[in-house]
Amino acid sequence: MDMEPSTSPENPQDEMPPTGPRPTRKGVILAVILVAVLASFGVLLARKIMGGGGKAATVSTSADIRSLAVRVRNTVPMPNVQFVRFLPDADGRHFRREMVTIQDYLGRPSLVHLWATWCPPCREDMQALDRAAGAMAAMGVQVLPVQSADKSGADGIRYFFRGADIARLPFYSDSGKALMESLSAQALPQTFFVDANGMVKGYVVGALPWDSDAVLSFVKDFADTGVLP
Repeated sequence: MDMEPSTSPENPQDEMPPTGPRPTRKGVILAVILVAVLASFGVLLARKIMGGGGKAATVSTSADIRSLAVRVRNTVPMPNVQFVRFLPDADGRHFRREMVTIQDYLGRPSLVHLWATWCPPCREDMQALDRAAGAMAAMGVQVLPVQSADKSGADGIRYFFRGADIARLPFYSDSGKALMESLSAQALPQTFFVDANGMVKGYVVGALPWDSDAVLSFVKDFADTGVLP
């Protein structure tokens, strides 16, 4: 008697044969390398965007700096966000932390300067700001360089300042990015011009030759009038 062949194989593994070639060891290694390369590219791209993208802008006249400054039409108060002020001991090796806000600096115009130790253009920018610090103090302008998006803290600032020969600037830090995010800052370095009443009047994105005559004249006009020229 003829028997109808069974449709169920005796070995269940024969029911669904592989539909494609199995990945080889070489293929897996290449895939891992590709993922690593793409991840590294993403980090570099992010840092280029966050790092402001290059050397200080060429500023030789007052018109040059005016073209770079972004004026805030509807001025808003500086966010009342806390950041850290590091006060060095006499030996300069240990620091005391003090929480501050922009409210602690009312009464005089301020430059709130966001920067980071990992940001390439910040080095030249901070060196120029350090050279200009004395002239700006004579104008009555407070310079508040706030380390942002950077968890290296006081030690990172100290090593950065030592390596860049920066001696006049104070130590501030916003490692958690609260101040940076409240200001909607998208790149470093970035400087906010804040009047004596704590109102944000405008900002500049990128590095500047802060100690140049053109930039110092621009800052003095801001200090004298409370508005960006």
